[in-house]
Amino acid sequence: MHLYITIISLITLNFNQLGSKDDIYNVSSFSLNYRTIFDSHMEKIEQGFRDKNMDLACQESKNALTILKKYRRGLIQLEPNYDWTEMQALLAEIPKKYCK
Repeated sequence: MHLYITIISLITLNFNQLGSKDDIYNVSSFSLNYRTIFDSHMEKIEQGFRDKNMDLACQESKNALTILKKYRRGLIQLEPNYDWTEMQALLAEIPKKYCK
């Protein structure tokens, strides 16, 4: 479980560093909106693990996975250096291990 907290923390920390203002203006507000929603789910997953609230971590991982699958292209455009395949695999693993 500590590995999940560490990974989620690193992902959340990196998401909060968007880049320069010029980068922001080149990306649609639609993509930014879904990135903000995705970030919120990731932060709640982290909180769930920290507080040992597996129901929260489970539900939020499902929500984040849905956003990632549905808006993958826009997220890749915003953050092309992230390993979105690995992130998707991690988010899919959390419900398998922690959901009732």
